[in-house]
Amino acid sequence: MISKRTNYIAVIVPFFTRPYFMEVLRGVEAVSARLGRELVLYNVETNAQRDRYFYELPMHRKVDGLIIVSLTPDDSVSYKLRDSGLAVVLIDA
Repeated sequence: MISKRTNYIAVIVPFFTRPYFMEVLRGVEAVSARLGRELVLYNVETNAQRDRYFYELPMHRKVDGLIIVSLTPDDSVSYKLRDSGLAVVLIDA
């Protein structure tokens, strides 16, 4: 905890049971495992759920990075993510 690193990467993905998302998650997991990182998966089924994750995850800083799959943050969320200093990657957005 001294380093302020968690070694966790959050992945926000809609309906992760669909085959496309499962393939994306397999690839993300393979790379993160090689890097010694753990994934925390957030499944999005509603817009309210998506918005809650977009706003809360950067503020709580319980993860070192955020991967957003097939969800496009609006401008206000994008600015908030940028200003949080959290590393963010968009896939298929």
